[in-house]
Amino acid sequence: METNCRKISELNQNWWGKVIGRIRTPELPSMLHDEFSVVAGGIALILLARFLLIVGPMGTLLLTTVHLLSVQWLLRPRNFPPGPRGLPILGNMHQVALDPLKTLTGYGKKYGDVYSVRIGMDNLVILCGWDAIKEAVVNKADEFRMRPSHLYIYKEYADSKGIGFVNDATTHKLNRKFVLKTLKEFGLGKQTLEEDIAQEARHLCHQIARHDGKPIGTMGSMLTKSSAGIILRLVFGKHYGWEDPEFKAFVGNITRGFDLMTMYGAIFNVYPWLRYIPFVKSLGQAVMDNMSDFKKLIREKIEQHQGSRVPGKPRDLVDAYFDALQEKDVADSSHLLPMVADLLTAGMETTATTLHWAALYMSLNPEIQRKVQDELEAAVGKGKAPTLADVSKLPFTEATIKEIQRICNVAPLAVPRMTTVDVELRGYSIPKGTQVCMNIYSAHMDPKYFPEPEVFNPNRFLGDDGKVQKMDAFNPFLQGAGFVSESRWPGTSC
Repeated sequence: METNCRKISELNQNWWGKVIGRIRTPELPSMLHDEFSVVAGGIALILLARFLLIVGPMGTLLLTTVHLLSVQWLLRPRNFPPGPRGLPILGNMHQVALDPLKTLTGYGKKYGDVYSVRIGMDNLVILCGWDAIKEAVVNKADEFRMRPSHLYIYKEYADSKGIGFVNDATTHKLNRKFVLKTLKEFGLGKQTLEEDIAQEARHLCHQIARHDGKPIGTMGSMLTKSSAGIILRLVFGKHYGWEDPEFKAFVGNITRGFDLMTMYGAIFNVYPWLRYIPFVKSLGQAVMDNMSDFKKLIREKIEQHQGSRVPGKPRDLVDAYFDALQEKDVADSSHLLPMVADLLTAGMETTATTLHWAALYMSLNPEIQRKVQDELEAAVGKGKAPTLADVSKLPFTEATIKEIQRICNVAPLAVPRMTTVDVELRGYSIPKGTQVCMNIYSAHMDPKYFPEPEVFNPNRFLGDDGKVQKMDAFNPFLQGAGFVSESRWPGTSC
């Protein structure tokens, strides 16, 4: 005891001089280690106080911030959904990041179909299984309709405009109505667009045939280009060749944008202040630069349309928007660019991804591939391209497409929602402004609705009469109340 007191006294007398003398030398870490190995308990507070004198106000601010964040981390709203314990600052990110789908679905089995995780310092409610998801997006659609458009990346991308991130109910209704009407007028069931699709399909088949049965390392790229050609034609009214510089710029930008968002987007949404950290901010800047280039491409096309359009004679979606603007059928001109961005990114990527999975499952299941081919040839004719008018004659083909969408889960977690008010869900209290994530993967893999869910089986979508049957739990693009049900086009859900 006497020895310890003497050590403490000596440390109090000599510590400040030692630090000043060694603060710029490599010996500081070992010196502090030696001193801490001698003393214990309360002496740590003395060292901490004097450390704050060295680092100044910024050190005090940092310590205070960490303390407040730690307190916030310990607190949960009353009757909030349960969930796994996490770490201060990180929350559960370190547990979820490596395999989100498997981890989040596993938590659902442990904590129930409504549970919570912490991503950074934010509470995130996860809904697993179709019953819980349906209660939110259908039965309580108004309470769960908002998007977390305040998050850094989402705000920079759309600023609560367009389609995907609009939080004003009236504006969202106007924009969604316009898009669906325009898709019907220029796309769904129209002969001109179906001819474009058939032409794009023939070009794709030609590109595949050039490989002469050898492995195709660029299948994903080819499917992306085919999908992009169709959606660009619908939006801008132009048929692009794959080597067109403008076409390559759009496809390259969107593809790179998805890669950047997958790698870094969530991190900067959770920790937006990282964009100020020297060795990290370049990653955030890459996301922003890509986004800026994408918007510039779209803006240039919109300006071209403004100079060449004939009012009342729309050639495409952009022209139709300007007409709707004059009729006050849409909110205002600031929504056009993010709306186009939403359509290009969602329409291109979801369609290409669905087709990529389709190619895989057809290769793995040649008997199903043959059955689809036989049905197409019998109903449409050998060598002829099917149209939407033929869908009613192609039940097995339609069931196969649905099964591909179910098992591949193109959008397994969808875009997060946010509660508009304090709401009760399945016995739990969820405060206003809470982010809510719908685990569509868990719904599509739920044996309650899809027996043997890991088995690829198109027949599950066929009734006893051989016709395609509606299955509520099948909802690949999370369409809720007020949304178009079971869109026949991947990626056209608003």
